[in-house]
Amino acid sequence: MIKERTEQTTKTSRLKMALSYLPRGVALEISEISRSVRNIESGISEIRLRADGVSSVIVHGVGYPLFYRATYAELEDTLSRLTGGAVYAHRDSIARGYIVVSGMRVGVSGVARYDGESVGVGEISSLVFRVGSAECGFGQELFRAWRGRGMPSMLVIAPPMGGKTTALRSLAGYIGRGRSPMRVVAVDERCEFDPNDYKESGVDILRGYRRSVGIEVAYRTMSAEVIITDEVADISEAEALLGAHGAGVKLICSAHAQSVEDILKRKCLTPLLECGVFGCVAEISSSHGRYGFGFFDI
Repeated sequence: MIKERTEQTTKTSRLKMALSYLPRGVALEISEISRSVRNIESGISEIRLRADGVSSVIVHGVGYPLFYRATYAELEDTLSRLTGGAVYAHRDSIARGYIVVSGMRVGVSGVARYDGESVGVGEISSLVFRVGSAECGFGQELFRAWRGRGMPSMLVIAPPMGGKTTALRSLAGYIGRGRSPMRVVAVDERCEFDPNDYKESGVDILRGYRRSVGIEVAYRTMSAEVIITDEVADISEAEALLGAHGAGVKLICSAHAQSVEDILKRKCLTPLLECGVFGCVAEISSSHGRYGFGFFDI
């Protein structure tokens, strides 16, 4: 119960932080919604701002359009406040489509301007606040099911916004604590794992590392027993994972996929599947904001 309250407090504080950056009209409207939606603090997973368009909030998996229309100037002001007035200092991550504030990822879209190899983004048209959590409703059940199968390397799949990252954050905590904790290293290229969530766990986080580099660091210099990484997307990452697998490290990775059949079509996963790296697949499903999973042996 204490743990649940702590997790609830953490997510509530992240939501309050997100609201503090939003245009006043948007924040006020979300506050109005909270009066009619039960447990909104634990249910908000996304706040999406669109300049001169329909903004929205996702609560318990249900999207609610907002009446307030934020302006381009308000989005520019929001981005400025998110970066502490130093937008230029964050230009590299903005060019990759996001910034991170205190463990919260904010997606950024606008007009790209290329100057040789460098790219800048202006005329910000959308900001997407992802209000994440270090715990998911089925996290402990997923951990126990994985442990009951002998703790094989595992691939976690779901469509975009399907709960993969939340599941990985939760697994990291369970694996890194308890009676027989393991050395967990999370390779967190997009800074979606908040170190504050793992103060009582044996979890080390390589934040901002490119996955292929971070994976190698994790098993060569951090002595990881378990490497957790999100959204395997290219061959270089697959090759790094093969190296970790060959060193005897357990891997827990995620990938975008609608079904188990879909992963067979992903070229970046082919070498991993052909070498038998993953012993099982956890397929996450959701319905009206309620998440669950199914296990498949491969």
